[in-house]
Amino acid sequence: MQESSSEAMSVYSLRDWVFSLKTFAAAALALYVCFWLQLPRPYWAVATVYICSQPLAGATRSKAFYRVCGTILGASMSIALVPNLANSPEILSLAISLWIACCLYFSLLDRTPRGYVFMLAGYTAALIGFPSVDAPEGIFDTAIARVEEITLGIVCASIFSGVLFPRPVGPLVAERLQAWLGDADLWGCDALKGRKEDELLRRRRLRLAADAAQLDALSIHLAFDTSVQRYAARAMRMLRLRLLMLLPILSSLGERMSALSGQPLPPGLQPLIDEIRAALREGADIGPEIPDRLDAFIAAHDRHLDARSSARDIITSSLLLRLKDLVDIRGDCRLLQGQIESGAAKLREPLSFQTPAGVVEARHRDNAGAAFAALTAIVCIGGLCLFWIATSWPDGGTAAMIAAVICCLFAAQDDPVPLMRSFTRWSAVSVIVTIVYLFGILPRIQNFELLVLALSPAFILFGLLATRQQTAFPSLALSLWTATLLALQDNYSADFAAVANSGIALLIGVWFPTLVFQLARATGAEWSLSRLLNASRAALAAAATHHGRRDRAQFAALMLDRLGLLAPFLASPSTRLPAVDVLAELRVGLNIIELRAARHGLPAQAATLVDATLGALAQHFRAGREASTPALLRQIDEALRAIASAPPSRHRRTALLGMVGIRYTLFSDAPAYDSEPCWRASGGAALSHAGGDIML
Repeated sequence: MQESSSEAMSVYSLRDWVFSLKTFAAAALALYVCFWLQLPRPYWAVATVYICSQPLAGATRSKAFYRVCGTILGASMSIALVPNLANSPEILSLAISLWIACCLYFSLLDRTPRGYVFMLAGYTAALIGFPSVDAPEGIFDTAIARVEEITLGIVCASIFSGVLFPRPVGPLVAERLQAWLGDADLWGCDALKGRKEDELLRRRRLRLAADAAQLDALSIHLAFDTSVQRYAARAMRMLRLRLLMLLPILSSLGERMSALSGQPLPPGLQPLIDEIRAALREGADIGPEIPDRLDAFIAAHDRHLDARSSARDIITSSLLLRLKDLVDIRGDCRLLQGQIESGAAKLREPLSFQTPAGVVEARHRDNAGAAFAALTAIVCIGGLCLFWIATSWPDGGTAAMIAAVICCLFAAQDDPVPLMRSFTRWSAVSVIVTIVYLFGILPRIQNFELLVLALSPAFILFGLLATRQQTAFPSLALSLWTATLLALQDNYSADFAAVANSGIALLIGVWFPTLVFQLARATGAEWSLSRLLNASRAALAAAATHHGRRDRAQFAALMLDRLGLLAPFLASPSTRLPAVDVLAELRVGLNIIELRAARHGLPAQAATLVDATLGALAQHFRAGREASTPALLRQIDEALRAIASAPPSRHRRTALLGMVGIRYTLFSDAPAYDSEPCWRASGGAALSHAGGDIML
């Protein structure tokens, strides 16, 4: 097992032992009920308990309903396919492979518990269909029995997880959230100090983005957690936007403070920044008077902002707005955190941060990756089916069935081969454990009580291994295959040749997908990273050419979701692709969308230049360039001068700040913007203040 030394030396806690014991108790109950109902394959219920059980009660319940639905759907498909195609084994194999591939494709696109409907529908058809090829006339009874056994295992796992010493999701979410906000406060201290980021600090910031994505994934199960009120799940949805929006805002603040380093700030602003930094450093609430003081600073600064204003003045205005956003979002996060911890129906006070375009639920969908995984599954399952048919191998159906399960389990991994190799090794261990039980222990068992006692050492150990992330897959291999190969019935019967052949078929069913995945995904995680980066840049190009009220919310949701997916890659020292500032690209995209909205209120000449600049930005991101070009810088400066020369309005202010944000993000090392041509053209018209814009 790949395990850190501290993890290896740690002792399992009482909570871990409780989880393992109640999982084994759920499996024993499922086995007893199957014996009582005289179901043909009780071991499927035992295996299902260990597949479904999760240390967190909400995580077990969130997937239970979808697993049942997927099982019924997969059983229905096997009933439809097997009797009609049993006389054409090649076509039947192709049909089941295509069904599994389609289900796998849709399950990978939906990164929520709903995806389990498709995953279970896929490999349940293989679990029922392949063993029934030799007896298609009994497919209906077999399918009904499999649904009963699997559903029984799901129900037992859910009952024991939720009733007997449940481990709730709510407190863990609150604990992770507290730690995340503490790390964000430390970043805020660095940003307000104007500290330059080195490579280590950049990777730590990206790690914070990855932690936000993990927190979001954990919070999905919050709606199924009985330890908190239903209001907590709604609060978490509102919190998700604010957590992710905090990342580009902090990044923007650091950039603005660095740009103003060594230059005097407006009188009274530095003490205010110091007060905010002190609150962040101590993890304390920011005083209620600070937002009012920031509003006064913003209004006073805007009264003096005109076309003759220097780059320093414009950056200071942007800094003030970013400070206000930081204060508002941080206050909202702490309010929502309190509601999640208490389960209160209402917040103590209204939220301060509101997005102009609203909030949408948009998540990245990797169609190419899902299609490639589906194609790989067809190759794995279809290849074993062809070998099965060509050689008339008696256990070929078992190998094809196992391959289907393996493809579904590991397809979501960016680089699954290392885990699959480990899974193969532990699958071999499960075969050995099975042989020891079948021929060394079970022949002496006379009743159900002794059977449970005999199984307890191994399966309690399997449950303990499931409580650690590093040993979760070994635990799954051991529990799933041991329960399956034991083939427990209400009377003992075991044949060594049959067990050995089944074990060999199992290992081939695990090994062959590992080989195919290794050949098909030779680039490993780098290919996934490249696709994510290309998708982000394509979104930036689309943001420069599209328009609409909800474009900003849609773009922000997609980019922030991709940021969470990208962060683990970019934060890893082993990543070989060039470093990419994803937060900077996100800020550029948000500013582009605001520019598109503001251009409608600009004079024709300024709007034309803004459109030309947006077109140049779209071309720049479509080309995938790593460095911005001098021609693009000149285009941006020309548009800046035209915007500054326009009559004062809210649109001019929004467009000016947006264009400045793009300039200083893409060209952070370029010479400062020269506003002198604007002085002669505009005559010094003043810019009006309009609150509510969120420019990065």
